[in-house]
Amino acid sequence: MTSRVLDFEVRTSTSPYVERVWRARSDRGGAFTSIAAANVEIVVTRGARVTVSLRGPESVASQAACPPETTWLGVRLRVGVASATAGLLRRDAWVEAVASGACVVDERTAIRTLQRRFAGVAGITRRAFLQIERARFAAHLLRSGHDVADTVFLAGFVDQAHMGRAFGRYVGATPAAVRRGDGPLSLLYKTDARPWLQTAA
Repeated sequence: MTSRVLDFEVRTSTSPYVERVWRARSDRGGAFTSIAAANVEIVVTRGARVTVSLRGPESVASQAACPPETTWLGVRLRVGVASATAGLLRRDAWVEAVASGACVVDERTAIRTLQRRFAGVAGITRRAFLQIERARFAAHLLRSGHDVADTVFLAGFVDQAHMGRAFGRYVGATPAAVRRGDGPLSLLYKTDARPWLQTAA
């Protein structure tokens, strides 16, 4: 996928730790909107110098500078994969199951305990995770040509104002601006339309 500032290549992964791997290049530089993301990423940046950074989750959209003549390689970890104290990666199968919608919460388990566990592993609350993923899904629908009214329904928003507020926080642009393609957005990959996505009010 291409934007005016960045050229992206994205590949999904079959690894139990990695959701996708992406590569980006900026020839001329500029600014872009970094969309909220529920995942942790390991990013290698090669420009004037080489840096490795661990970033995410990002709970709000923000403006980011994109230096010219720079390349990036990113490894987006699955939700439920966290860095352990020894610097190694570990998986939490329960958090992965909740994030994918495959886990039904048992009534005997205290909800607050589950919320703390999800937040401790994922770095954000389950509700924030659901809201970010729904906003990303809606942004992808709009960029794919769906109109605003259809997107409100398909993404499970209550109404257009609800979607507009979510876009302001998580996408950093209005739904109409995203549909028109105004301004470059960070890595906007296709998210899955999962039934649990509609549970985040």
